[in-house]
Formats: sequence, structure tokens, C-alpha cells
Amino acid sequence: FFRLWNIKVGERVVLSAGDVRQAYKITKVREVPRTDLVDDAAVFDIGGPPRLVLITCAGEFRADRGGYSRNLIVVARPVS
Repeated sequence: FFRLWNIKVGERVVLSAGDVRQAYKITKVREVPRTDLVDDAAVFDIGGPPRLVLITCAGEFRADRGGYSRNLIVVARPVS
């Protein structure tokens, strides 16, 4: 997921499993404080059109506080 740190809106990502592939177009990239992720309804909402949400660590690494200070959230929509 480290490559997500440089991804930009409009780029594509492709997921594959065996012979099945699905392309997605990045629609949103944002960082939030790690403590805010649990309350982020937009990330965990299961309604609406299909989408892909990728979450990884970001921000400053603080071993004394249990890891990274922020989360990077990447949202994408399926494309043909």
C-alpha cells in the first residue's frame, strides 16, 4: 500500500483475481487523524453505488503512541 502515498485523483488502479480484473478510477484522496477514522461514516457507508475504499497508514510514525498519526483514505469508482 505504500504506493498509495503518491496516488492522485484521476489515476486508475486495477484489482485482479485469477482471470478476473476490475479497473477503478481514483475519485478522492485524503488524510484523517487516526483517531477520527472510526467515526468516518463516508468510509464505512455500505449504501450507494459500488466503490473501492483503500485505507493505509500515513503521517508521522510514533512508536510511543502505537504507530502512525494519520490514515490515508483512497476512494475509487469502477470503470469499464
